[in-house]
Amino acid sequence: MQSLFVFIVGTTFGIYLGFLTMISLKFCFNNKRSNDNGKKLSVIFALRTINVFWATKK
Repeated sequence: MQSLFVFIVGTTFGIYLGFLTMISLKFCFNNKRSNDNGKKLSVIFALRTINVFWATKK
């Protein structure tokens, strides 16, 4: 029961981070000057999402 709760919270958190990543990607494609910064941010967000997902899955 507790593992299911942790899985649901982790999935919700991952979806939220993915949504933030989409917003940052959209922003960096609209702003060509901050394109590199946007790419770095999206990579950091993606890595963080993967880390959270694996931490909750264990």
